[in-house]
Amino acid sequence: MSNYSYPLKPLFLLVFLLIAFFSQAQTQSVRDILEKVAKEKQLELCYSDDLVALDDSIDWPDNNWETDTIFFKLKETTGYQFQISSGNLMIVPREIRKIRLSGMIKDAKSGELLPYTNIVVGNTGMGSISNAIGYFDFKMSDDWTGKELTFSCMGYHAQKFTIPNDDEEGIIIKLEPKPYNINEIVVLPNGNEARDIVARAAKRIKRNGNRRRFQMDAFYRRVSYRDSTVKELLEAALTIKDPGINTSAANIKVNLDQYRKSTNYLIPSEERWAKAFKRMEKYFGGHRNLFYRMLYKDGVRTIKASWWYEPLEEFEDFKYQVESIEWLDTMKVYKIRYTYDRLYPSGKRASELGDDDEGGYIFVNANDYGIMRIDHWWKLGSGKNKSYNLKGVYFSKSSCVYQKYNGKYYLKYITNLGFPDGKSWIKDDNPDKKKRKIIGRQYNEEMLVINNIATERKKMKRIRYREWLDRTENSLETKYEYDSAFWANYNVVKLKPLPERAMNELQWEKALEDQFKENSTTHVED
Repeated sequence: MSNYSYPLKPLFLLVFLLIAFFSQAQTQSVRDILEKVAKEKQLELCYSDDLVALDDSIDWPDNNWETDTIFFKLKETTGYQFQISSGNLMIVPREIRKIRLSGMIKDAKSGELLPYTNIVVGNTGMGSISNAIGYFDFKMSDDWTGKELTFSCMGYHAQKFTIPNDDEEGIIIKLEPKPYNINEIVVLPNGNEARDIVARAAKRIKRNGNRRRFQMDAFYRRVSYRDSTVKELLEAALTIKDPGINTSAANIKVNLDQYRKSTNYLIPSEERWAKAFKRMEKYFGGHRNLFYRMLYKDGVRTIKASWWYEPLEEFEDFKYQVESIEWLDTMKVYKIRYTYDRLYPSGKRASELGDDDEGGYIFVNANDYGIMRIDHWWKLGSGKNKSYNLKGVYFSKSSCVYQKYNGKYYLKYITNLGFPDGKSWIKDDNPDKKKRKIIGRQYNEEMLVINNIATERKKMKRIRYREWLDRTENSLETKYEYDSAFWANYNVVKLKPLPERAMNELQWEKALEDQFKENSTTHVED
């Protein structure tokens, strides 16, 4: 026995120590451990929520270790480093490696690409959306490796995707449509009248919206095209202050956190038309600032301020029809088609004057009558006018999507198809102006995505009054500061600016980085 007793003693000792360790270990958050150290040492804990995740739980023994030992053990677990300086306990994040994910999102049955599909990281609420044709391409920290991305779209079952530990391209996400249960009895209010559903939803806007002050972090992108070729790019990071839905939309304030703009390679408008357009802008309120103008496309928030179309208020001017009942996750939603049909002094309705199609869809939550989405379009009819439609389909088009957060509805994103900072229609050089034909079109696609919502005052950014943007300030002509380091590290999940093909189209003359600098206040001409 003596030949075997000696080598077994260290083994028994090791097992005993492990049992003792785990019997004393308890689950604690990294934040709790560091706050305890900071309190004992009378230090101020300094960190950035965007760079470190202190709410992660770890198994931690209830030992009275020295501070250096605690930092060493935490570094092994989290990868963070810790420094004490001038009464502060500072957390230094590890060097972050970026993972690039790209692919497309399709309808599993039809194969149709699904635009503006929501992509969320775990349960963080942070993420991205697919673009106008169903593609996604973004970079994210490798901290999220092994966690799940959730792809969700109105009318489809959500799909999970495990985040890999390296770049992955060509990902195909197929979403299964959610069929409506025809065995379920559906009772529509007031005699199946779609108009009553919309009226009830409009009446409940203040009840369903947040009446108190809140802030939103947003990402804005404007891409201008000449036919299918990219000719201009503008991107901005914004902070939006809303004093509450019980106040006028005119009280909304926008702060520009960062801005970058490429050179404008569009064919410019003729000088007389450019001047006429500026006069018209001034006459109709002077909202030349792109960001305020984009927010005014929010049909719910600006219900009392909109003058162009008011399907949530001017019920006599529209026709309504419940087109279908769809599902958004576990919520039943009425999909209501509305059509502009105003009665003119001539005694005819708008629908009788031509074959233009102006209207859209309103998606209403059947449970609380919250408005979940509003689409609006204007399609010019057949004949000569039809040639003025952009992308061959719409004269104009916008979509507003809303999200429910803590029981209230907030803006989620806005998209818009509109007119560029240049000519909208390029015609041939026929000497007879009346016979000139459109041979090209210029247009832009805009997107405003809400990244974060803060409803607690302590979580809101403090912004001085003079830092809010002026509504009359022309965002296309004004130069702002450009910080390349900001854009290199913007957001946990950062939208890739453009596909490689589009970037090459913008860089035919010079690199985009040089264009961003030249169109900012950092550029100094000789």
